Amino acid sequence: MRIALEDSTLVRAARAELRVTPEDLAALESVMSGWSPALTSTLATLSPDEIARARSAVTRAVTIGKRQSHSSRAEIVNQVAEAKEQLAQALSQAHRRIDTASAESTAQAVVASGQQLGYRVTRRREGCTTAIDMRRDHEIVLAVVRGGTIALDHAGLADATCLRRHSELFDEIGSRGVELVEVGRDDHRDDSGGQLIRAAVGDHPELLGDPGAFALSAARQIEHTSPQPEAWNYTTEAELEGPRIQA
Repeated sequence: MRIALEDSTLVRAARAELRVTPEDLAALESVMSGWSPALTSTLATLSPDEIARARSAVTRAVTIGKRQSHSSRAEIVNQVAEAKEQLAQALSQAHRRIDTASAESTAQAVVASGQQLGYRVTRRREGCTTAIDMRRDHEIVLAVVRGGTIALDHAGLADATCLRRHSELFDEIGSRGVELVEVGRDDHRDDSGGQLIRAAVGDHPELLGDPGAFALSAARQIEHTSPQPEAWNYTTEAELEGPRIQA
């Protein structure tokens, strides 16, 4: 299954349109007939069962409407409501799968970038969240990829060197087709790390001695909490122009 990241924009727009579409048969048919071939293909690939059930519900509503004299208005309303619900589920399923593929592609870029810069890289995943532990000498970089954000934290450096190391990592990730847009920063300048690392360590400082356990703890912590403030939105523009994500 190959997913283009521009499909995410189409799915988001379709979800927004569906939310404001009245539960009316003509309105629902109009929405579906206005879908582009690209969106139709995406839904057929990513949520085939849901979209098939939605189309069946619409067809049943049309059939009932044609024999209105033998049907109650309630039957039509129920079928239209069912069709709209199935459409919403199809779009939600597609959106989740695109997000998953995008995050996976980005996590792979972070891992490869860390290795290129000479870090020893350990990766762990919990649900939809991936944590990446990168180490070099006394330095630790923790990257957490979740949905449309990357959160990063640094430990082991007592001065502003971490800012330069962040920039190097950003540039390397960018060279692999991931564009990072900074939306928040906490220059903690603490060699024990910032909020992200402290949350991952919790009451178990021994985790820092085990990269795999530390990364898994970070993934679990972020999977079940709101995104951390030191986060960067990302897009993968190179994927839009060239190779597609393999999911």
